[in-house]
Amino acid sequence: MSRVFEIVKSPDRSALVNILLIGKGVVLRSMPGILADMTSREIDKMKDIIGKNMLFCEDDDVKDLLKDIHLFFEHQPFEYTVWRLFSVNTSMNVVAFKMVVSYTLAMIQFAHFFG
Repeated sequence: MSRVFEIVKSPDRSALVNILLIGKGVVLRSMPGILADMTSREIDKMKDIIGKNMLFCEDDDVKDLLKDIHLFFEHQPFEYTVWRLFSVNTSMNVVAFKMVVSYTLAMIQFAHFFG
């Protein structure tokens, strides 16, 4: 976090450059959650395709294989976790953004109160 303050306090940079650098940092830190959600959506599409193929399949061997694949997807859902403690998805980005906004507002209020 001190890197952000060093960037903002730098006198030789314009405000636009500071905003772009902070925006780049936010985007880079939120990419794992975005990619995890994109992967989850693609897996859901694969589940739909497998379900549709199960309905219209006439070969018993292929139908059994499709059932096994569908069962695998149901028992092993995609979840990107960090150290098996918490999952990474876009809701984590929203929570982090809410926290930053809340603390920023609190700091502004304290700065105004203590002047």
